[in-house]
Amino acid sequence: MDTFEEKTIFEQITDSRRSLLGIDYETGDKWQFLDFHYAFFLNDESIFFLGNDGLTQANRFTGKTVKLDIPVKVLTRYSVSEGEAYTYEDIVAYDFCG
Repeated sequence: MDTFEEKTIFEQITDSRRSLLGIDYETGDKWQFLDFHYAFFLNDESIFFLGNDGLTQANRFTGKTVKLDIPVKVLTRYSVSEGEAYTYEDIVAYDFCG
């Protein structure tokens, strides 16, 4: 933010139909889940996509994606450094600030 320089850390076009030099080819639907996610955060190795159906982790170096087994109907905290989810039971959250 000091220099206002732009840096792309992740870019993936989710449209599965492609054309190169007039030749059509398919890229598959591996990244199609991005159409339904509305937020993201990252650490040194991965980018995490948040959607209504949960959290998906994508390794920024290998491209491997993993849908994390985290409950989405309850208040849950996920530690990216430990890879563990902590669920809070019997708590109602009126507001959240992270």
